[in-house]
Amino acid sequence: MSRRCPLLVSYWIKGANDRGPLGFGVTAWSIGDAFALLEERGFKIDLEKALVRPNVQPHEVGHSFVAMNSGPAYFRGVWFPCLNIGWGASGQR
Repeated sequence: MSRRCPLLVSYWIKGANDRGPLGFGVTAWSIGDAFALLEERGFKIDLEKALVRPNVQPHEVGHSFVAMNSGPAYFRGVWFPCLNIGWGASGQR
């Protein structure tokens, strides 16, 4: 398994809307970078109302299907939903 870059932080971000989505897993340089990655993929979340948990791995989210359906949280990108692997993955900068 590759080692995580010590400058990257994995976040679990939940919006203020209880009707969905469940949340987003993002690994980024900062919380601002995490929100930019989400917006780049078409998700708009209000930074002021969002619940943000830093240093979270997929198995720590509290929903077993998140870990089973997430991408790797060790490099920059959106890992839940899994958008950080495959063709057109974010985090290529």
